[in-house]
Amino acid sequence: MTTALVQAAPPAIPDLIRTFLDGRSPHTLIAYGRDLNDFARFLTDSRQEALGRFFSQPAPAANGDVLRYRHDLVARHLAPATINRRLAAIRSLTKLARLLGVVPWATEFKLVP
Repeated sequence: MTTALVQAAPPAIPDLIRTFLDGRSPHTLIAYGRDLNDFARFLTDSRQEALGRFFSQPAPAANGDVLRYRHDLVARHLAPATINRRLAAIRSLTKLARLLGVVPWATEFKLVP
């Protein structure tokens, strides 16, 4: 008799975001929420829809989105610490998405000096 492994479906985007934000300090919750909303606005969608599309694309397209977003943040003359926190939020969320089987890839980009 063979035993088949059952693979669980990856979490939905709202569950992924909830897991990502769970246990963070109130200050971090506000900052990361603002950061993810800004990224979603850059992608021109609601946060859930934008991240759903972001995580459904292949790595080259997703990394292209992040690199264009990085360029946009720099062009808006935001402080390097703000830019890097926003990019770190995307990197951390993507790392969790990879850990949970939502995506098989990681984002690749440099922070601003």
